[in-house]
This record gives sequence, structure tokens and C-alpha cells, in this order.
Amino acid sequence: MSEEATTPVWEYIGLGLALVIIILIIIPLSIRFLLPFLSSSEICDDGGIQSWNKLKPLLKQIDSETDEKIETEFINGECSLITFSPDQSAELELPEIYQSPLPELCLCKIEGNTCEPHECYRFSKIKSLTRFSSQGLPKHTFLNLGVKKGILTISHPEQIDLYLPEL
Repeated sequence: MSEEATTPVWEYIGLGLALVIIILIIIPLSIRFLLPFLSSSEICDDGGIQSWNKLKPLLKQIDSETDEKIETEFINGECSLITFSPDQSAELELPEIYQSPLPELCLCKIEGNTCEPHECYRFSKIKSLTRFSSQGLPKHTFLNLGVKKGILTISHPEQIDLYLPEL
């Protein structure tokens, strides 16, 4: 009778230890995976986020046109616009969860040589992007976006861009 009484206790202790070990493994992995998603809205200041939200419909419009040229205002706050294109080597690293075989424009907080993205826009019809970063531009600035033959060029009006296609 004593064997029958001690067996369930050891089973409960074993199950309890297994549960504790599983919890100790799952919680840190979950936090590590979810942290970029949970904190992404706090990466950039409100001005940069508002500018990004105004820019997204323009990006969608320019992605659907064959030849298009748009000038827009952008607030270059704590975060910068950075282009990533699979046909170019990137100057900054983009976290793996954001990497794509499609060209992207990201609103990033730059830390060292890493782009901590608030959000990225993936182009579906644009084949390539010229290299661009708004880092170092004035806080209130204008951007020229031009697409021709599937290549999107983004430039600052005062920036000399030798690669700007004629539109």
C-alpha cells in the first residue's frame, strides 16, 4: 500500500518539474521573438511615424505606376528612411524577420550599422531601388520619388543624384 501512495507523489513532482522547465524555456524565447513587434511602435518619434503614414499611400501609388514622379514632405526625426534592394549590398543590416527578396523602403532607427525598423514597405512591381538614406538630412525636408522602367529613385532636392533616371 505504501508503494501505491508514493507513486502519484513522484509523478506530480516529475510533472511539476517538467512544467517549470518548459515555462523557463518558452517564456524567454517568446519574449525574444515578440519584443521587436511589441516595441516597434516606440522606436520612432511621432513626427517620423506621421510622415511615414502619409508616405505609405504614395509608395503604393508609385508602386502601381510605370512612370511616376512625386515630391513629398518628410519629417526626418529619430528615424530615417533607408532603401534595401536585393540587387545591392546594404550599408546597414536589417533584422532577418524584415529581409525580403523584394525591394523595401524602411523607416528605421539606426543603431551602429543596424536598422531597427519601425515598419518597411515592400514593393511588388518595382524591380530595384537606388541607394538612399535620409540620415543626416534636415528635420523638415522634401523628397523626390521617381520611377522609370521599374527602378525607383529617391532623392533630396539638394542632393546631386547621378543615377536619377530622366522622367
